[in-house]
Amino acid sequence: MNEETNLQTGTETTITYDMLLATVLPCPFCGQKPKYEYGYVPAYIELMCINEYCHVQPSLIIDVKCTPWDETKTTFKPEFEQHYKELRDKWNRRF
Repeated sequence: MNEETNLQTGTETTITYDMLLATVLPCPFCGQKPKYEYGYVPAYIELMCINEYCHVQPSLIIDVKCTPWDETKTTFKPEFEQHYKELRDKWNRRF
């Protein structure tokens, strides 16, 4: 199922990295596909226009929730895939 919402139960599913890139709209100012980046300290995901001739070069950064990697809670795992849909939806709404 390519839908992001299961219509029978109404539950939302996470989208994959490939779905994110396939469904994100181009930059509203120059028309180029945005670049996806992520980081760990602090954990974030970002979509940005990298066209050097785009006078606006918008970018959108979302902080990523982290969960403990083990019981000691000394290491954490960023949940990037939990935020793909939020990132895509905000970018596609055109800020």
